[in-house]
Amino acid sequence: SKAVKPIALRMCMELATMIRQEFPGRSLSGIGGIETGADAAQFLLLGSDTVQVCTGVMKFGYELVKPLCDDLLRFMEKHAFETLEDFKGASLPYFTTHARLVEMQAERK
Repeated sequence: SKAVKPIALRMCMELATMIRQEFPGRSLSGIGGIETGADAAQFLLLGSDTVQVCTGVMKFGYELVKPLCDDLLRFMEKHAFETLEDFKGASLPYFTTHARLVEMQAERK
């Protein structure tokens, strides 16, 4: 559930980047801490093609699904996205590794 979400987002970002570079055309399903439409949007923004919900449904029941979908649709409307493809992976260019941040800091000194 929520405790694994930061780790799952990082893994999603790394896998999506690798898939784009080495395995184009393959898909990625994000999972780990998804309980809201905002959670789903974060995984999609980091390159997931689909998202899976497990613990959230175990905790809150299947009633979680409709509000999650409605929330994701509101996010899409707010940002004028018509399809998931319109924003899938859009955040990837803004991420880097900690090691790269250290390198960039050293370069600026």
